[in-house]
Amino acid sequence: LAPSNPSPLDAKKQCVHQDKAIVYPKRTRTQRLLFLQGSEYLRPNELLQVACSQYDISGEEYCDSMRNNGVWGGGPEIVALCNYLRRPIHVYELIDVCKSKNK
Repeated sequence: LAPSNPSPLDAKKQCVHQDKAIVYPKRTRTQRLLFLQGSEYLRPNELLQVACSQYDISGEEYCDSMRNNGVWGGGPEIVALCNYLRRPIHVYELIDVCKSKNK
């Protein structure tokens, strides 16, 4: 039997589910545009095509490769993650001060 009073966890799950439904009311997953920067957007399949074209492989091969241990993601994966989390991600590259002074 289901409990007559939902637990706070059940209420939270329902709220999260409702929140997701509110965010994308008129679009399906394949129609959603991914934000790049400024006023630049592209579709998920376009992002995948750009990523796999760098390695001259299919989208399926690219995704299979990304599932392997020890394979690092790059720009396309950061774009996807930013859009999924709806948060900016800033990447900083550390530069050796001694080496940069000698250049």
